Amino acid sequence: RPISLNAKTMARLYPGVFHTSVSNLERYAACPFKFFSEKVLGLKERAEAELGAVDVGKVHHTILEEVVSDLVSKKQGLADLSGEEVFALLRCSCQRAAARLQEGAETSNARDAYLLRRAAGRIARVLRAQQRATSRDGLRPSAAELSFGMEEGKGLPALKLKTPAGRDVFLRGMIDRVDLIELADEFLGVVIDYKNTRDKSLDFSQSYHGLSLQLIAYLLVLADHGVTLAGRPIRPAGALYVSLVSQYHKVRHPSQDPSRVTAQEG
Repeated sequence: RPISLNAKTMARLYPGVFHTSVSNLERYAACPFKFFSEKVLGLKERAEAELGAVDVGKVHHTILEEVVSDLVSKKQGLADLSGEEVFALLRCSCQRAAARLQEGAETSNARDAYLLRRAAGRIARVLRAQQRATSRDGLRPSAAELSFGMEEGKGLPALKLKTPAGRDVFLRGMIDRVDLIELADEFLGVVIDYKNTRDKSLDFSQSYHGLSLQLIAYLLVLADHGVTLAGRPIRPAGALYVSLVSQYHKVRHPSQDPSRVTAQEG
């Protein structure tokens, strides 16, 4: 039988309003004891000194943040650009991303510089695919790395939830990207979450059990606070994961179907 903390202990641990993140809710759903050990008791794994390479995921996100921020500032979408303009945008974004990562001591050697170039190649494929998609639906980037419930006065307000016991829970988090399309007196909104994995999809059985809540929480944020972002109501229209990992297709020989073959990296 699962052991629960009594009400008095809970009141001492979490007095007043409870602030947490979407990922913490997923951690609790996966293993309450691990959540208690890490987040309540503050237990941590033993630190080990090591020389780690640059965080590839952070490189991808930094470059994409620069790309989307540039599009937002110019009020453009990928469909408005030619192929040459997209690559020019990517080059400038990579330069700014490299400068940011170097300031944070994230890149420091030739191998990391190679990873940055390889990340640019992956993102170029993603941008080409998204350019083809957005040319049909008219979506335009509206925000990159959009925070909610984080710093006062920045981003969007926290997502407020009510527990069965009547307590308030305020969720915080970061949305990788928000795209909008105008429809009459409102906007349709799509949230995008970048992943460094292949074939990532929303599994509703995991969502039901609290193990995959990000996209759903992001849509709720748009529904509750989207007007703060766009100035007009936003109707959540969709949410998707975008894989940053190359997709490989099996062919008997490259000459038979070269359009489906991607160059191997590394």
